[in-house]
Amino acid sequence: MGIQRNTTYLKHISTIQRCTQRYFEAALTGFSIGYGQQFFLLRISEQEGISLQELAKRGNYDKTTVTKAVRKLTEEHLVCSVPDPRDRRIHHLYLTDTAKALIERLYEVRDRWKNQLTEGFSEQEKAQMEGFLSRMASLAWEMTEKGEYRL
Repeated sequence: MGIQRNTTYLKHISTIQRCTQRYFEAALTGFSIGYGQQFFLLRISEQEGISLQELAKRGNYDKTTVTKAVRKLTEEHLVCSVPDPRDRRIHHLYLTDTAKALIERLYEVRDRWKNQLTEGFSEQEKAQMEGFLSRMASLAWEMTEKGEYRL
């Protein structure tokens, strides 16, 4: 047996991510989107008119991933893409009426999952966890953006 390395927090983060994906996929059965599109749909609802580039930046996604997700949302008639009148290379994203009806369901699913995951946690523990994870995410993004993998 090999040496045990202390990477349990990374293992736990990975487990939470995979379980979250399965939860959303199950909760969104019967809807025209899955886990992969829900993030984008919620961001667009929170900032209608957001550009593809800004959506990629806010979610730390590459442009190809955002383009595919938005294409799927457009095909499902949930989002419309409007070229910027000053720069036709920039496209602004808006929800359709069909998407607006789905947004409340997405928030319900997300809030229920978050509440289940933090059941029994004090408000202080929730705030600490949010702070730690936010700092880790920021560091991870900075290092990968700069190519600083410290190998």
